[in-house]
Amino acid sequence: MSKSLTITAFIISLGFMLPYVSPIFSLAGLILGIIALIKSKGDSKLLKTLAIVAIVIGVIGLIVFALGFLRAIFGVAAANINK
Repeated sequence: MSKSLTITAFIISLGFMLPYVSPIFSLAGLILGIIALIKSKGDSKLLKTLAIVAIVIGVIGLIVFALGFLRAIFGVAAANINK
């Protein structure tokens, strides 16, 4: 079970590269990666590493989305102030 969960977490976390749905995939990959890491107590080191990579990619995806969202909000606000 944890092998398929780990692989699923990794693949879903890569969805942060898709436009418009990136926070959904990043958050899902992050949550599944944490669950996979908790459930991989007796599994191989490769599965634990893959779960950690899924967590890191999920966090990076959420940060990239948050920065883009803030840039869009404050960029528009700054453009309206300068007019």
